[in-house]
Amino acid sequence: MTSAYLDCVDAEAPGLVEGLHLTGSVAMGDFQPGGPLTRWGPSGASSSDIDFFAVVSETAKPSIVAALARAHEQLRRRHRRPFFDGLYVTEEELAADSSQLNRVPQTHEGKLSWEETEPPSPVVWHELADHAVTLRGPAISAGAVWTNREVLVAWCRTNLENYWLRWLQHSRRFPDPWAFMALAPPPAADPCTSTPTPAAETPWSSSRPSYSATALRPRLAILWRSFGR
Repeated sequence: MTSAYLDCVDAEAPGLVEGLHLTGSVAMGDFQPGGPLTRWGPSGASSSDIDFFAVVSETAKPSIVAALARAHEQLRRRHRRPFFDGLYVTEEELAADSSQLNRVPQTHEGKLSWEETEPPSPVVWHELADHAVTLRGPAISAGAVWTNREVLVAWCRTNLENYWLRWLQHSRRFPDPWAFMALAPPPAADPCTSTPTPAAETPWSSSRPSYSATALRPRLAILWRSFGR
């Protein structure tokens, strides 16, 4: 993936990317490859992305952003997963307070954007300073990346209270008893379905109950109301 990315970006913007550093789950030793469901969280992710910082030789402008967009589109055609998401910053921007950067080229789920957004979190700046895996250019040196522990702690506390606490409270909610009934297999003569599927036409064993879309619809509705309220 990273070799393919460098090939694409060097072809579209020669000499632009001077440094490439991986952060996130790759750098922290928690990368989850794709395939069967391995993880589920607030993001809905079932596998890890590859997070990166690309240190570029000049600040963004329309022609550079267009070249980067073409490079990422080529990469997506070659590798659909995992997503290769990150930021494009200069050395000067790396040394600056991350809260001051509200418009830098960045990719999300493989698509590049260059719009004014919320500034990058101080977490990614600290990850880069402490755990970066360098694939191109010099390794991150002490003092090259802005860090501030007080700002980091304050941001993490706010994020825990405003984002993650909601998910914790949601997971503690006891579901409606009707939800457990909805999980049970339908009876032989399920009133929710019109005509039972003959055993000979069932693609599985005749001992396994037959489920039709009509029969499952009200059951799924009960589950949705119970767990999603």
